[in-house]
Order: sequence, then structure tokens, then C-alpha cells
Amino acid sequence: MSLVHTQQQQRNSARIGMNISTANSRLRKMIMWDLILETDRNWCFRCGKKIKDISDLSIDHKQPWRAADDPKTSFFDLNNIAFSHFSCNTGANGGGGNARKTHCPQGHPLAGDNLRVSTRGYRICRACERAYRQRKYRTKRLSLMAKRKTRAAQNRVVETP
Repeated sequence: MSLVHTQQQQRNSARIGMNISTANSRLRKMIMWDLILETDRNWCFRCGKKIKDISDLSIDHKQPWRAADDPKTSFFDLNNIAFSHFSCNTGANGGGGNARKTHCPQGHPLAGDNLRVSTRGYRICRACERAYRQRKYRTKRLSLMAKRKTRAAQNRVVETP
């Protein structure tokens, strides 16, 4: 890559406030999302539910391409491509045993109102998250109270008779 080309990329990146490759990827995804909506193809291949937001869109392979006789052909085969929720596609096609879990390690169900999906597609148990935040709050509060007591004790003037 020439110095002139690199400098041009840096100027373009500065103009739009992000790496030009990142911007191109986002633009392509926005164009694809618009076409998906126009053709009513925003249905998840894995769960069958509607994909409502571009941030949840994932390109999915219907059949695992890694295990195919010809992985390259299987990867680029448009008949093997579908769309899914990011969270549904995470760990699909082999591996990702967490995608199949129905309960968290504490036994709470990973479904309904107790399920939160992070922006990265991780499934989070709301009950455990709430308990964690409460423990963290209590610990922080007790620590602050101990510090206040220590400061108060240090600030007390010992009176002599």
C-alpha cells in the first residue's frame, strides 16, 4: 500500500469519524437491511420470529460449512445462506453449548421476562444479574460506611481532663 493511499484513507476516516473499512461495512449492512425489509425476509431461520432491528441481524449458514466436504463452496453458496437473530446464530452450527441451555447455573429459566440479551448476543439471567447488583451495592455501601466511621474516629478530638 502506497503512502499516498494510506494518507487518503486517514483523511477519509477523519472526515467521517471512524475507520473507513468500518464505515463501508456499516453501509453495506444498512443497504442489506433495507433490501431485507423490502423483500420481507426479516424472519429468523433459527427461531422463526421476526428480526426487528438491524443490530440483531446476522447472516447464518443453514448447513455448517466447516464440516462440509468443500467448505469454501459451502461458505459462499447463496442457497446455504439465511438470516437470523444474532443471539440465535451465536454458537449455532456446532459448538456454543450455551445456546442450548434452558436454565442458568442457579436454576433460573433463560426465557421470557427473566431473559435479557446483551448487545453482543449473550443471554443473561435477570434474576442472577439483579442478585449480583444487590450484592455489589451492599458491599460498596458497607465499605463506604466503614470509611466514614474511620474518618469520624480520626476527626474526634480526645479531650484531656
